[in-house]
Amino acid sequence: MCCWVQDRQADDDNGNCETPYPVAKGKNLWTPDSCIDKDPADNTDVCYVDISRSPKSNHVVEGAVIYDDRNTVREGDAHCHGLAWADDEHSDSHRFRGNNLFFVSMYDHLRERGYVRNVPGAPMCGCVEQMPTVTRSDCTEVAVTESYTLTYQVGLNTFEGSVTSVNVEFNACQGINGNNNNLLAHYQKLVDDGEVTPTGTTPIENILVGENNCAPAIDSFLDGFGIKRAV
Repeated sequence: MCCWVQDRQADDDNGNCETPYPVAKGKNLWTPDSCIDKDPADNTDVCYVDISRSPKSNHVVEGAVIYDDRNTVREGDAHCHGLAWADDEHSDSHRFRGNNLFFVSMYDHLRERGYVRNVPGAPMCGCVEQMPTVTRSDCTEVAVTESYTLTYQVGLNTFEGSVTSVNVEFNACQGINGNNNNLLAHYQKLVDDGEVTPTGTTPIENILVGENNCAPAIDSFLDGFGIKRAV
């Protein structure tokens, strides 16, 4: 999963960066500010960052960053997008997971939309157990069409095969109960279809907690430190 908090590309109908782009005038002064500190299209709420999930990214062993919306103070717009793949290493989603990651992170969001910068304290992209706890994430899945050539090996009583062409399409992921373009629902569909066996110590539901569930997720996280927020 990847999460971004800034938009640096105008005229793409994604985020609120606009032209003209800023130009340096004088020492440490940029004008105009039409594409400085601008936001991506908001598709999630960031609840908190558990720093112990990714110490190599933030160079801190443990701690937390709490993003709360109490008293009308919000974390600001953020955009998360991810992918998932089947356990079977011969499946399309498994074999082309690297292509999918490159499409999501570098092409679709950096090049096409201009999304940059990580949620402070978290990686920009990583396995979900390394990422901040958020309400939801979009996701992409691959549709692969391959052509093969089979050649009969005379005397060996067998065939030799080779892939002659591959076409990979990137589509909004399909989720359980028709909840499409939703990473959690897509993962749950893979589990229900027997394509994924849940493993690890951090359930995905602890990362993607659902709409309007930031407050209870934060309270549960702080309970682990013996901390209770004031009402």
